[in-house]
Formats: sequence, structure tokens, C-alpha cells
Amino acid sequence: MGTAGDPTRRRDRTQRRIESQRKGGMQARPVVALDFDGVLCDSARETAVSAWRAGGAYWPEWRGPEPPPALLQRFLEVRPYLETGYQAVIMMRMAADGLPDSDFSERLDEHCNRWLEKLGTTREGLVDTFARARDRWIAEDEADWLGRHRFYPGVAERLTAALADHDVHILTTKQERFCNALLAAAGIPVGPDRVQGLDRGCTKAAMLAALSARHRGCPVHFVEDRAEALRAVLALPELAAVRLYYAVWGYGTPGDLAWASRESRVRVWTLDTFLQLGGGEPGNGGGGP
Repeated sequence: MGTAGDPTRRRDRTQRRIESQRKGGMQARPVVALDFDGVLCDSARETAVSAWRAGGAYWPEWRGPEPPPALLQRFLEVRPYLETGYQAVIMMRMAADGLPDSDFSERLDEHCNRWLEKLGTTREGLVDTFARARDRWIAEDEADWLGRHRFYPGVAERLTAALADHDVHILTTKQERFCNALLAAAGIPVGPDRVQGLDRGCTKAAMLAALSARHRGCPVHFVEDRAEALRAVLALPELAAVRLYYAVWGYGTPGDLAWASRESRVRVWTLDTFLQLGGGEPGNGGGGP
């Protein structure tokens, strides 16, 4: 899982620091909103396997718990075009059908709608099928499921340390129970009340708007690896004060990086830059967002 030391002890130390600061009446901390997959955690291989297992409910020829190695590799190549988890099932089908990159980058919604109709299901139905495949995997072998994820090097430790100086929230298209399980296993003490996921039924931009409204007067920072999610924030006037960061180490494409590099409101961050989070107050040279 990419953690070091004793996760429980690290979590307890951070919780004590946070409580001490709250009791001391310190000023409001900067708000940091983080994407999960592609910013904190690399879940691409788990997503591929869960998609394969879920797809077995629709395509009986998909036998066994693991996709063929070549198909797994192809899914990893097109993972940057995934927007929401359930689409992985259809993307796996598209990969099995040998479709080119352009179908993933330009026609994913079209393919998803066509397959939903062909399968006689709905978006919600496919979300449920995908989630149940994960739930079965966790029930059968939770250690194996956890082990298919990888927190990016240094992220668990740095994020845990940053919690004492930043009000951290996670905004994700992942269902919250899966995100919470991964955070707990890594010993990262972000409580379930700080995780907003697919269960909320709203976009990250909407989540961020609500978060900003609750923390008026506090600087708000949003770290994301998907250009489309950042564009959605840029489109909302009420989020004009939010500071935006593009995570180079995630699932973005060269086109995403080129766009982020041109966009004046977006700072391009490397993983090394992100790992300075919590090194001091934002804007004071301490490496915070």
C-alpha cells in the first residue's frame, strides 16, 4: 500500500496534533481538496480486474478472476480517458474489441450509451454491478484487493503530516466506502466525513462549490489529475478564488499537460512538489499549496 512505519501510531499522533490545535483556538487552516485516484492512489490495475469481473455478468466468455495480460495492459494504456469508475466495464469491452485510442478519447460517452442500451441496463445498474464485483472481491480476499492499489511514493506519510496544518477533503468519483477502506488501510486519518464520492450524485465542481461556501474567507486549493475536472471549476464564477493544481503524476494525457501549462489559473505540480504539502503555511515558501 505504499506506507511506512506503523499506520495506527502515525494516525494517532496526527489526531492528537489536530485536537491540540483546535483546543488552542488557532486560526482557520487552509482548505485542501484532493482527488483520490491519480493524485493519492494508483488504482488502475484494481479497476481493470474489477471491470473484468463485473463484465462477466454480461459477457459469459469473460471467465476467471483476471483479464488476459494483453487486455490488462491495453486497459492501463487507455485508463487516462476514464471519467467515472463504472465506465471501466465498457472500456474493458472496448479494449477487448480492439478499438483505437480515438474511440476512448473522443467517443467514450457514445460507446457507453450504446452498450447500456444493448445490455438493457442503466448507468445506475452498471454502477451497482461494478460495485458488487468489488464487494465480492473484498469479502473473499480483502488483502488481495487492497494489495492491487498503490499509494504514490511518500503520499501517505506527507498527507498524514499535512492534516495538522490543512483542512483536507477528498473529492472523488469513487464510491466512498472503497476510498475510506483504502485510507484506513494506509493509516491516513482522513475521516469519512471528509470524503465525498460518487454516492453524493454530484460533480466535483459542485462538491467544491459547497466546500468553498462552508469555508468562506479561507484559501481553498484543489489538486486534480483530470483536465476536464479543472475546466469545470474554471467555468464557475463562484469558484474564481479557488487555487487549482494539475497533478502530472496521475492519469493525464500529454494534451492535458499542454492545456494545464497554458492555463493561467492552473499550477502544474510534480509529485515532488506535492510532497512538500504541509511543510509550511501556503504562500510562505514552506511548500504548501
